Amino acid sequence: MKTEIDTIIFDIGGVLAKGGHRHIIWEWLEQNKTISPELILEFRFGKFREQEWGAWNDYKIGKCSHDDYWQRTLENTGIKSRTAEIAQIVWDGFSKCSPESGMNFLPLLKEKGYRLAVLSNHVKEWGWAVVGQLRLQEYCSPIIISADIGMKKPDEEIYNYALKAVEREKAPHKCLFIDDKIENVLAARNAGMRAFPFKDRDGFSADQLLEWELKGYNIL
Repeated sequence: MKTEIDTIIFDIGGVLAKGGHRHIIWEWLEQNKTISPELILEFRFGKFREQEWGAWNDYKIGKCSHDDYWQRTLENTGIKSRTAEIAQIVWDGFSKCSPESGMNFLPLLKEKGYRLAVLSNHVKEWGWAVVGQLRLQEYCSPIIISADIGMKKPDEEIYNYALKAVEREKAPHKCLFIDDKIENVLAARNAGMRAFPFKDRDGFSADQLLEWELKGYNIL
């Protein structure tokens, strides 16, 4: 199968970088012997989880600050006094993050002359820490972080923004979008892009499936 794809747009979390802020927080909770099992369950599945999701939805589009995010997330949790400690742990997790297997494709694709870009739902502080840690700027341009532009996936407007940023607003079919969340993949397809879900399935790893997909397009 031949295509006219000349631009490949990557998500960060779950594609290029391992981990995420919730994983870091939950791991800290479970390893911390001073936190009760009941509080851990409440934080992961109860009202505290709802607080965090609400704060995160505002934070990732720049509608609340770093301090406001933690204030809202830890309000009435019993661990608000440890905000600075938890915030530092999350920062360390992002600034020292490990690459996900999708990173292996960047040098190969760059060498073949494809334009590479990033489109990520992320906040300024953590998103750019990951960019620096993985040196994504050496491969990808532009790097679009949702909090910088006040838009988020899977809303239509952010895909239109990305297409304009890579100069493919009139030729979205020339873009391949790679994300680990199916709702973001489907939205990219609705915007006219080719799109691929970076997920393990049917006994095959995400990177193996992506390699086959790229070979199918004669990209690799």
